[in-house]
Amino acid sequence: MEEARPQPGSPSNLDEKMAEARSLAAKGGYVHLRRAYSLYQDIEKFAPDKSRYASDYAMTALLLAARTKEIGVRNGAYLAKAREWVQSEESLAALAPALEIADSIPVKTVGVWADGRGQEAVPGKKPADLEPPGTDLAAGPVAGPFFAYVHAVRHEQSDQIEAAKADLDAALRIFPGSLLLKYERATLPPADLRLLDEIAEKEPEGFESFLEKGQLALASGALITAEKHLLRAQEGVPESPLIAILLASVNFGTEEYDRSLAFYEGTLDLAPAYKEALFGKAICLSCVGRPAEAIPLLEDLLARGPALKGECLYWLAVNLHEIGDGRRAAAEIEKAKAVLPVARVFTLAGTIAFKRDLFDAAEKDLKVAVGLDAGESEAFFGLGKLYARKAVWVDSALNFMFSAYGFESEEKAILVKIGQVEQSVMSEERKMRLLARKKSQLEKARLAKATAQFNAAAGYHNAGDLDNSLTWARRAAAHPHFAEKAKEFIALIFSRRQG
Repeated sequence: MEEARPQPGSPSNLDEKMAEARSLAAKGGYVHLRRAYSLYQDIEKFAPDKSRYASDYAMTALLLAARTKEIGVRNGAYLAKAREWVQSEESLAALAPALEIADSIPVKTVGVWADGRGQEAVPGKKPADLEPPGTDLAAGPVAGPFFAYVHAVRHEQSDQIEAAKADLDAALRIFPGSLLLKYERATLPPADLRLLDEIAEKEPEGFESFLEKGQLALASGALITAEKHLLRAQEGVPESPLIAILLASVNFGTEEYDRSLAFYEGTLDLAPAYKEALFGKAICLSCVGRPAEAIPLLEDLLARGPALKGECLYWLAVNLHEIGDGRRAAAEIEKAKAVLPVARVFTLAGTIAFKRDLFDAAEKDLKVAVGLDAGESEAFFGLGKLYARKAVWVDSALNFMFSAYGFESEEKAILVKIGQVEQSVMSEERKMRLLARKKSQLEKARLAKATAQFNAAAGYHNAGDLDNSLTWARRAAAHPHFAEKAKEFIALIFSRRQG
């Protein structure tokens, strides 16, 4: 007959499980705390004497509640369990200030979570307003780091960064192996990259360090490095919408819109109402040529409330314009002008108006666009076309000239990006795919530049300014598409000079 095995947390191995839970909680990493919490759940089912583990269980639940928020996971069960312990056990009354501090920590979020006050854990409550916890570093390997951490969090939320550093440095001298304290110290501004690297190297399950490194790399524009760290973080914390949306941002930044879309959808699997992720999905759908799917999503976002209203209106107009619904596109971009007065909004408004033969409205909007951004090449190009239609040749030539300068700046920016991709560390297949996309963009920018140059030459010619016409015709001739046309045009200019 097979011998019966003891169940986890059963009386026969209770001491072993409590020791394991304390050891994991003392490490203080997110995954360690999560495992410790799971063990305490088992222990609670079998152990009648709560006094043996109540304090450690409550502190583990509190720490996990706080760490969960710091890595962008919304799970109120841990805080609820901690509150249950503190309110039901008189011996845990000293944890009440720590409970309130953990309760007040906001969930870390990228962008807009929801309309209204959806991002605050407890609206109107700040750690600085709360009673400070104790700082008994002699209370043991779980309680000592626990109190030091909570105290440091309160200092940090009160913008007392140096006080937080001092408390953590003192605690780390007593508990040098505490991942909880090391991570909190490493992430205090300015972030300590050396300490983050040390955590990542020495603790393979210190996934929060990879999250922090990923965010720092993303902020500096090192997208591929950011992706590497964030993917490593996601291995250990797949339940974090924060990590998923950061990965979506990375791939949007590399213009891999299909990959970005997949990460936005992964974010929404974890947090279906996350407005920033819904918006990111809509933009990706727009960028991959799926306006029929983007339009209802953007309409739904607008119906939810005012957050991201201007951007949603702009992208709704982009997609309506794409499917040829000029009337609705004009109506939506008109609304966007009121709440998002930036150059690209007015450029689109002018483009839509021009296509609908509303030339005075187009001129007005395109002028606003170039006034807001002197590098808005598409708006200058639109004005060049508009003045050519009106036969105002000098103004047409000038606007095509400014457009050409703008496209030249775009060309230079793309060349820089190409160099960065060539020097980056990634798979050859991915590198070739990114380079192909960038080289296609480069050719489009060069053709747009040459088109503007040739049109500037035509405008100056029609205005009778043959010298400027010759200058811009020669520039346009450098592009293969215009080489023959420009050659004939230059010959025409010389014949007019001689005539």
